[in-house]
Amino acid sequence: SITAQANNNIVVNAGINTNGGNLILTGDADNSGDGFIEIFSSINTGGGFINITGNSTLDEGVNIQDSLNSNGGDINITGTSNDWAGITLRTGSSIISGNGNINITGTTNGLYSATEIKGATISSDTGNISITGINTYTGSSNYASGIWIIGTISSNSGDINITGNAQADDSNGISLDASSALNSSGGNINLTSSASGLNAKGILSDADINSDSGTININGTSTWDIGTWIRNGTISTNTGAISLTGTSYENTGISLD
Repeated sequence: SITAQANNNIVVNAGINTNGGNLILTGDADNSGDGFIEIFSSINTGGGFINITGNSTLDEGVNIQDSLNSNGGDINITGTSNDWAGITLRTGSSIISGNGNINITGTTNGLYSATEIKGATISSDTGNISITGINTYTGSSNYASGIWIIGTISSNSGDINITGNAQADDSNGISLDASSALNSSGGNINLTSSASGLNAKGILSDADINSDSGTININGTSTWDIGTWIRNGTISTNTGAISLTGTSYENTGISLD
């Protein structure tokens, strides 16, 4: 097993393989507010769990640009920022757990989404996938969503749970880009989000969402705008059920375009 703690930043520039051991990377161990994690090379634990925790005042809490593969172990990624994204998974990166669970939690008080999945792939076999993004910024920004997804999230029999919250004007609780896809063969897919700013949707989806035999639940709440807006893409299941819920105090609850 490998445990690395730093009062400041941790940058991974070479591959790590623990052959079944666990990996723990912790930045900002002294709680000063500055200790991001950046990963530029692949990590493979062969069954061990992966825990990554980063925190930054002026940068992303966690920035991943390569692959993380636990081959059965749980993967937990927690990122916090006061200005940028809490967590960013960039183009070409992947998070793969096999039978392990994946938990990704980003928080920020900044102009960027709390959790940004930008061209990345997240996948499991039987493990559940949980993605959370909480943005407490209360100004105006088109980019301060709780969660912004451009990528593919898939599970064989595990559930996919995505939870977002945004408070800024013009920013959505959850934004799913047209090039995104959520797929589960046998698990449920649950999207839950809220937005309290002006012109801010609870959930805005242009993505394809499919569960072969599981239930799809989409529940968006907005104070001033549309609660759940399915603007493009398809939502489908073979033998499961689909539930759409939208709540708005000043606008449309559900919009299907």
